[in-house]
Amino acid sequence: MLEPATMALAAWLLSAAALPARGAGMNEKTEPGGWIWISGYSYQRADLPQRYQVVDWRGRSTILALPKPGPLSPDGRRIAWGERDKDGLRVFMAELASAPALELQGAPRRIFAIELPPQGMRLDSYVSALGWSPDGQYLSLSVRDTRAGDVYLHRLADRQGNILEIECGADEKRQWSPDGRRYACGLRSKLLLFEPKTGGRAERFAAKDPSDFLSDLAWSPDSATIAFLHGRMAKGPEGGPATHSLETVSIESGKANVVIGDVEAVAGKDWTPGEVRWSPDGKAISFSTRGALFETDAVSHRTIKLLDASRVRTVKKGEFAVLDCPRWSLDGRALVFLSSIASKLSESSPESESALFLYDRRSKSVRKLLDHPAGYTFEVLPRPAPSTR
Repeated sequence: MLEPATMALAAWLLSAAALPARGAGMNEKTEPGGWIWISGYSYQRADLPQRYQVVDWRGRSTILALPKPGPLSPDGRRIAWGERDKDGLRVFMAELASAPALELQGAPRRIFAIELPPQGMRLDSYVSALGWSPDGQYLSLSVRDTRAGDVYLHRLADRQGNILEIECGADEKRQWSPDGRRYACGLRSKLLLFEPKTGGRAERFAAKDPSDFLSDLAWSPDSATIAFLHGRMAKGPEGGPATHSLETVSIESGKANVVIGDVEAVAGKDWTPGEVRWSPDGKAISFSTRGALFETDAVSHRTIKLLDASRVRTVKKGEFAVLDCPRWSLDGRALVFLSSIASKLSESSPESESALFLYDRRSKSVRKLLDHPAGYTFEVLPRPAPSTR
């Protein structure tokens, strides 16, 4: 049951009704770690309600209304967003106050802008991604710029508005290191690292074939290794789907290690693999297709299928279940994921009946947490609420 959007999330989580009582069957010793933060904001639709939906491990949720359409910093004290108007596109960050509801505190700081193009040109530019570093000191931003052609601009900014220009691919598979020191992204066949504090840039991996591509980067918990999918285009005039290997690279030495040489041989060819994630203890790497969830031992490289999407949903004739956005609980005991139902009749058929599920690694059981979540992406975070200090 959802609380009113204007209610402070901290008050909700600290109330006797919101927290499980000791001896009720689920407490801090039996529930996985963290809270599930579902993103329910839209960079392009500022006219819609902007919010997070925060869910506990018993499936109880509340809505946290946002004053602007963008992500909160890890400590909940700041927010970043983009605005597009007759004068152009601008990206802002601002401090937050949270009593009784989240609101901007002080004047926003403009950290990036695309000015109105010359007369006769149309401004279709928009913010495609914003991401805070784990320590909340830096913000990554990606903007589609259509003033001349169609390119993506990527920047790293600190809280004072200082900007570092970086090169990245157009996709959003980029990540801050857990220690907040580095930002990694794939640029076609290369893996690049950037250090916003020093302005440093380093190439840590380059495929031998420049037509290869890297995606789904994932840092190990100790910030020492990056796992990624190494894609290879089909050769020959007849073409065909790309193939992938799962690999890791050492940040210190640059040495690469093949974990799974042929992911499609393990996971099947019906769906493209993705969503690479490390377990919190660094001992396992998970990945998924839209049809199944997999786990690989980081040392032995033994891979097992945890579950099929068809196991968690009941579908009608002409339908199939899909699985998206798997994320680890903070203690590594569970994986949370979204599942929806799509139609086999048309590839463009909209997916429906989205729900949030939990896979328990100990019992190998699956249970539904929530129907109709407020968004399509989420993260598991240690904070129950934005800071009120």
